[in-house]
Amino acid sequence: MKYIGIIIATFVTINLSAQCYEDRHSTDITDGWMSCDRSANPHGVMGQSHWIRYDFGVRRDLHDIQLWNLTHPEYIKSGVKTVVVATSNNNSSWTIRDTITVPRAEYTSFHEGFKVGDLNGVRARYLLLTALDNHGGGCYGFSELRVYTQPVVEDELELDVAICENAGLHRGLTGGMGQGGVYSGPGVTDNGDDSFDFDADEVGPGIYTINYTYGPITLSDQIEVLACGDLRCPDCIDCNGYDQTDVDSPNIPSGKYHGDLVTAEGRVQATRDVNFRGSEEITLEGGFEVNANSEFLAEIRECYVNMLDNPGFESGQSGWTVWHTNPEVQLTHQISTVDPAEGTQCMEVDITQAHSTGNWRAQLSHGDLNIENGKTYRVSFQARSPDASGMILHMELDGDPWTTIFETFVPYKTYWETFSYTFTVDQDVPIPVRWSAHMGIYEGTHYIDNVKVVEIK
Repeated sequence: MKYIGIIIATFVTINLSAQCYEDRHSTDITDGWMSCDRSANPHGVMGQSHWIRYDFGVRRDLHDIQLWNLTHPEYIKSGVKTVVVATSNNNSSWTIRDTITVPRAEYTSFHEGFKVGDLNGVRARYLLLTALDNHGGGCYGFSELRVYTQPVVEDELELDVAICENAGLHRGLTGGMGQGGVYSGPGVTDNGDDSFDFDADEVGPGIYTINYTYGPITLSDQIEVLACGDLRCPDCIDCNGYDQTDVDSPNIPSGKYHGDLVTAEGRVQATRDVNFRGSEEITLEGGFEVNANSEFLAEIRECYVNMLDNPGFESGQSGWTVWHTNPEVQLTHQISTVDPAEGTQCMEVDITQAHSTGNWRAQLSHGDLNIENGKTYRVSFQARSPDASGMILHMELDGDPWTTIFETFVPYKTYWETFSYTFTVDQDVPIPVRWSAHMGIYEGTHYIDNVKVVEIK
């Protein structure tokens, strides 16, 4: 993607222009924006496309859009024609506001642009334009964009975030602020750049008030951490660790103990972290003791067996395959120890050359999963990316004819997010199935961790 000198003019406070007559634009091709190669769109549903994104620094009320199309004689046909306009306050969740049509410009230095839309005062910090087609040229571009805006006196903090328990550290969150202030609250670490990190593991389930303070003003909003078992979250604890019915030890080791009926007579020592999880009953006998400064939790909750071995890449790439078609797609991959969602490692796949239509041309997969017709399964995992828009999740036959059992688009954010999907099998499954992330058209770095496939009924 090629970016060349775009001018944004603001209503009321600023009025900038690139030429002597403020409403005219030169025919110089360097006075504009041109995109000749598709790339991963920040708004995941737009896929690989021609796009340009603006950051106003703070939220503003957006109004009329005026656009000057390309006027250079060799590039007039490359001027944009149909453009999708979207806005965001956090650079990750986008809302489509309009689809505008831009007329073809003529070869003239007297071109004064076209009024092509009105955002009706919507408040946003980021503006995203995605060109769907042009006037017949080989590239996509325009000469200049003007958005009429009004400055906003920030009077509200907007944290539209619901996080699952045990989802780990969420980085780079923002409430749309840009005042040089400080975030504070449970589980919050201020980053010093009008963003903050939030640790769901630290605070656990509940609703937490997050504050943003700049000067004498403090604004507040809430983040909800959802408990395991919530319909919007996967099951946070697998059936692993200590699978025993009777727990009778002078010093019970830290861990999760589970079974239909859990009976305990032992002692939880200081600084230990012990969880009894019974699906039907937990009995604490007379000899059971919990010392001070320990963490003990007993709960009646179902647990599920993960069908994948090495779900968090703690054993390297064992059980996993990274595959791509060469030379259509270029990629590298490695087991990364940098900021995993859980444990000490995660998978990193870097797509350096994508394919415009071939999702299947790059895959991360784990096979040998035995699922059955008529049963219901939940698939969950954690993913993030600093630049890729997402991937397509496939549950598919692990061999010819590669029939898809379930598929969905997974939109990434820059921080770790837990994705959970439930599906019921309604067809014969003659051979084992595999979990597969199709990434062929999503250029950028993909991070995957903590993958689960469980039978729930």
